[in-house]
Order: sequence, then structure tokens, then C-alpha cells
Amino acid sequence: MKNMIRDIVIVQHPVSVYVPLNYKVTLSVRAEGTGILNYQWFKSSKEEVFGGTRADLIVTAQRSQLYICRVNDQFCNCVFSEWVKVKVLDIAKPGLPVAWRGEPHIAVHPAPQTVRQGERLTLSCTAFGIPTPHYQWYRNGHPLLGKTTDTLQIENAESDHRGTYLCYVSNVLEERWTEAADVEIVPSNQLTATDKVALLIGNLNYSHHPDLMAPTMDVHELANLLQQLGFRVVSLLDLTREEMLAAIDKFLLLLDRGVYDLGRDPFVTGKQAVEIKHTLKEPRSLTDPIRTTGHTGELHMRDACWRQANELPRQKLLIFTCGVEVEVSFSALFSNVMVAFGTVKTTGPRAQDCTITLRSTPAMEDIFSSPGRSGEMDSLLLNNLVAENPDCSLRLCGLQKLQGSLVIKVDLHYTHMDRKLRLQESKQLDIGKPLVASCDLHRGQQAMVGQRPDGATAQSMGHSRISHSKQRPRQTLGQPGRPFTKRAECAAKVLTARSNEPGENDETEPQDFTS
Repeated sequence: MKNMIRDIVIVQHPVSVYVPLNYKVTLSVRAEGTGILNYQWFKSSKEEVFGGTRADLIVTAQRSQLYICRVNDQFCNCVFSEWVKVKVLDIAKPGLPVAWRGEPHIAVHPAPQTVRQGERLTLSCTAFGIPTPHYQWYRNGHPLLGKTTDTLQIENAESDHRGTYLCYVSNVLEERWTEAADVEIVPSNQLTATDKVALLIGNLNYSHHPDLMAPTMDVHELANLLQQLGFRVVSLLDLTREEMLAAIDKFLLLLDRGVYDLGRDPFVTGKQAVEIKHTLKEPRSLTDPIRTTGHTGELHMRDACWRQANELPRQKLLIFTCGVEVEVSFSALFSNVMVAFGTVKTTGPRAQDCTITLRSTPAMEDIFSSPGRSGEMDSLLLNNLVAENPDCSLRLCGLQKLQGSLVIKVDLHYTHMDRKLRLQESKQLDIGKPLVASCDLHRGQQAMVGQRPDGATAQSMGHSRISHSKQRPRQTLGQPGRPFTKRAECAAKVLTARSNEPGENDETEPQDFTS
């Protein structure tokens, strides 16, 4: 008897439909098996449909909904049909024929449009059908590749997009064509950018002046605002003059024809200049839209440069000999400031009371570790950087100084349950050159130092001004990261030599970076 039991096979699945509000539609499933087959229909919420215990389910379409049918026999075997969607459109005059059989019926035709160059072009078509119709858009008699939904949308319309549009609608019963819609593209009065990029630099630590809070907050807030306006942002903290010049040289590679922020105008190139609306040579705006047509080659180059300065290491799961598993992940608030997080994921069969610490080789400075750093700064770092419930964290600042790979060392301390001893294991993770370190700004810095006569003083940017006194970089930290606390402190504070008091220059005058 057991060998004679046939598997349940669905020979006809239900089909998706698109119907007007309150239309009665029948969903059908056909199956074959041994003995009497039972049916149960379900909605998308996995809720049983009341009374839906037959092969045919009659639905009065009230709202768009997913349905599926389970088929089972008396031997506890069951199979499910494919999911189908009953899509509903509430339209005043659907215009369905009295004897409608489910063939495509176009309720909404695309409308003629006049669109300004650079704006979005949207054409819509709505067709009822049982089963749901398929769509294919045409322009000037030619099918448009990939345009197979009820809505045709083109970002940044150009003159090439003008023409006559039609939509071909079909299902297994029949095919239909929409009415033609003529689209005209007219010149735009608004300027557009081929891309929008921004380089933000803020210095906060000085040797002969109290540390500043404003540069960090300013760079953070401004970066967020510019990103909301479509800018690619590279944000850097605490750079020397040579590092700033190297960063600007690298940044200039992103500035091709039509790109917005810093320009190649001889008046401002290599200088710090305040640009306000009445000094602009063109009516540009930070909110101008981006149009990349005709500039895809330059865009790909900028994409590569931007990704290079903002690429984080991937998270890594480290498995120790004792069986403990530790996940190391990374996050960044600025392009040269990164935080490494260590989280114990599995303690293993013989380990308990696990703690971890993080160290780096080479040891990186922590520009936020000086005394008097406010709770507002710690809150900013916590809100933006802390991974979910980490056991330890390590701040890594000044990544632009890296000349080789950065290695994260994870020290695991645990109690062996059988031996009752406190033991330690260590693993290393080579993360290469993360974020702006991959740009090798130190190479340009070394070249500029070699060209400068001995004894020449360097300029350095403090807040958003220039000073002529020399800045000596903070010493790096060699201490390991402590277990994570609420203040996200992960390295011991050290006393450092500081220099370069910020100057009070007239912001209306361009400041020369090259003299």
C-alpha cells in the first residue's frame, strides 16, 4: 500500500491578477495525488482564508494581497502552490467590458509631456488583466531595453529622450497597445554638475593653545549636510601643512569639467578662499542636480578615487585555539579616523570569563585622548561609531601617516574551566591600508619636504584659518585598547608636545598654501 501512494503534484498553479476595486476574481489550483486531496488558502500574513478550503477561491478584491494554497492528502503529505498577487486599483471608471474575460484592458494611457533637460521623465500605463499583463515600452518604434514595468522612468532626461512613446501590453489571452505619448525635452535654465565632491579638513590639537572642539563638530556636521546634497565627501582631521597640500593635490584629481567645490581658477588654486554668491562667475548652487551624461569616463575615475579614500576593512571572524570566536569589525567617522571593535561571539566549551583587548602595529595616535575632551565629543563618537554591544574598541587616528599595512592584534584572556587557570591567546589581523591611508599622502609630503630649504617653517590649518607657526604631530600611542566603556575610551592618555597656535586671519583674503 505504501508503494502505491503517489506524491502530490500541482498541475495548475494560480495566477496573479490586476483588477478594479470590488471585482470578483477566482483563484484556481489543480493537483493530483492519492485519494482525496484537501485544500487550504492563506493570505500574505500566513493567515488562513476563512472558507478557503476548495481548489477554487473566489475573492472580492478590496486591497492588494498575496495568496498561496496548501494541498494535502490523508497520508500527511502536503505541497504548496506558488505565491500569487491580487493587485487592486481603485479607479472611478475602470471601463471594463460587460463580458470581460481577463484580456488586457488599458485603464490609464501615458500622457504627452514636456520635460526640462536634466529633470526626471515619468510615463505611466495601467492595464487590468487575468493573468496580470506584461509591459514593454517603445520609443519611436524601437523597444527600450529593460523597460518592462507599468512605469517608465528616466533620470536626467536629455535631448536624445525626446520622441513618441508607446507601451505594449499583453497576457496569454491578447495583446494591446497604448495611445501614443509625445515627449519634448527643452533646455534647462538651471545649471547642472557632472559631480559634486568636497574635501573637509579640521585641526583640533595644538601645542601652545587649548585644544579646539569646533573643527571636529564643524567637519562632522558639514559632511552630513553635503552628503544630503549629493556630495562625495573626504573628511580629514589634524593634518600638517604637507599633509594638507598632498590631500589637496589628490583631491584635484576629482575635479574635471563640470564638477563643483574647489576650482582650478588661478585665483584660488592652492589657496584658502571664501567664496560667496556675488563672487561666483556662474549662478552655481550647492543644490544643483547632477547630470553625468557625456562624462561617464571621468565619473568612473572619480568613483575609484573616492572609494579608495573611504574603503573600510571587512569584518573578520577569528577562531582561537580554545574555541572562542571573536568578531573584529570597523567603522569610520572621518576619512582618517577609524574605530576597530572586538566582540566575543562564542565562548567555546572550556573557556569562561573572556575579555579581549585590541592593539595596532604600528601604534596609532588617538587625537581624542587629551584631557578635557568634552562629553559632547564622546557622545558624537558613540552615536556614530560604536558597533552593537562590543566588548572592546580601539580608536585609530592619523591614518594618512601610514606607510605600510596596519595590523590589529587581538589579545584574548580567559579562564580554562578544567585547569582553573587564567590563560591568554593572541591573533593578528592584517587590514592593509584602510580609508585615506590607501592614497599614500605621505609620498607627496616627503616630496614637498625634500623640495623645501632647511629651516623653512611650515603652515598648518587650524579650525578654518592659517597660521605660520610650526605644528609638531602628536606622539603615537603604544598602549593597548582597554575593554569597552560608556565613554568609548580605548587607549591610555599620554602627555604630548604641542605646537602651532591658531591665527586670526582675515577670511576675506585668500591664504596662500604655496609660499
